[in-house]
Amino acid sequence: MNYLINEGTLTLPWAAEDDSVNILKFPALGASLVVTRAVLRDNMTVDNYITTQMAALRKSMKNFIAGDRITVPFSVDPAAMNATEIHCEFEQQGQRLYQCLLISQSGQSLLVLAWSQTRPFTPADIQHWKDIRASFRPVTA
Repeated sequence: MNYLINEGTLTLPWAAEDDSVNILKFPALGASLVVTRAVLRDNMTVDNYITTQMAALRKSMKNFIAGDRITVPFSVDPAAMNATEIHCEFEQQGQRLYQCLLISQSGQSLLVLAWSQTRPFTPADIQHWKDIRASFRPVTA
């Protein structure tokens, strides 16, 4: 298995499940992008996963508010791939956070993006998020 990271490629002699988290910070924008990979287990659906994660956030974060789940395009080819998006806000360590969450499923694998900042989203902030979403190029086998 070849595993690509920013710094290079690792050739692994075994198959592996990618269950990693990457945090990208954008100081000039006052924002961060967290990329999380997960695997659905035991007949769990993506809807069950989202419901479970929202319940965990509601329980662990103060003043948690989540918007509706919406289906959005997630790819350079908008017809090729859709994902679920949820906007939410909450308090963490005394700081109010605002997030756009995107959950995409491919087989049993999930890719979750969280665009976060400490101020309410402006139209320009939302456009940055849409540009990130629209730039995704899925790996083809």
